[in-house]
Amino acid sequence: AGVAYHWRVNRVAVRPDHVLLGLTCKPTTAPERVARQLKRLTSEKVFEEFPRLVKDDPSGDFWAPAYLLLGGPNLPTPQQITGYIAHVRRTQGLAE
Repeated sequence: AGVAYHWRVNRVAVRPDHVLLGLTCKPTTAPERVARQLKRLTSEKVFEEFPRLVKDDPSGDFWAPAYLLLGGPNLPTPQQITGYIAHVRRTQGLAE
């Protein structure tokens, strides 16, 4: 997908409660567009590979609705990530 959109993935880290993805794209590309496309394309792939998950999630979106976008060369700290996840869970009414 990245080649078709002129994106370059620089880093991928999969954690139990989040996925960290670092990428570069044209400065004219809206970060929100990148996030939407990545969520859509990866959701399609996950449901294709694991069709049994479709019945548990009829929305067609494998990912949680929230995502954190940060710009610049520095990676977010673990505290920033856990703080963001806690904030999202609180706003969704979910226990931590």
